[in-house]
Amino acid sequence: KKQTRKHLRLDAIDALETHYQGYHQPGAFALAALEEMLGHLGIENVRYSLSVTKIVNASDGVPGFIASSKLDNFQRPVSFAFPETGTLVDGVELDSDDLPLKESINYQLAAKGLVYPTFYTGLDRELINDFRRVVRSARRRSRGLWAIDRTNGFTMWDTSTIQKDVIIMPKLFRRFVSFFLRRSDMSEFIPYIKKNKDKVIMYSSGDETSLDTLINADGNHYGLTVLPEELIFKP
Repeated sequence: KKQTRKHLRLDAIDALETHYQGYHQPGAFALAALEEMLGHLGIENVRYSLSVTKIVNASDGVPGFIASSKLDNFQRPVSFAFPETGTLVDGVELDSDDLPLKESINYQLAAKGLVYPTFYTGLDRELINDFRRVVRSARRRSRGLWAIDRTNGFTMWDTSTIQKDVIIMPKLFRRFVSFFLRRSDMSEFIPYIKKNKDKVIMYSSGDETSLDTLINADGNHYGLTVLPEELIFKP
């Protein structure tokens, strides 16, 4: 029987980029998130390409579940992913109260500080609350990437800064990469981001704004003025 393969997008979280438009973020935590995910699913005997950007072989085909309510623009199910567990049954409809969130790969990666929270409109507010709590707990304990996170302030020297030196929220990293592909004068960065029109809803107030208003730029010093879990992006 022919098996259908489908790429997933894990909801509420974002791991560091290993290859985005020819750019990458520092690799240690990206690899840690990947290996934690594979281990949680029970996928073993993993072999990587020489550049450690692609899995070339693994003991795949292990059973598991996804819970999904929508597709993204690339037709990927936006999902919570689970190893095989007795608390889920194939084909049932769930609401957020029924979802065993803490068993999900999404939640486990956030709890261990291996990913950033990245919320989009449409995600249930109670689920956002759960992720906010676990992310803040991981940050207080300096777990994983939170020990060296620089999303709220770093000095940009050149493109190698965000590839080798500092760890920042992947969403912000991608915006810098998009800018570098088109511009070189950093004084144009905020106007470029403003033109990009990333609409954001602030979690605490419910106010709508745009990402450019939440980025502080002072010379070559940049950073978000709010914590990542305060942002709910409009896709």
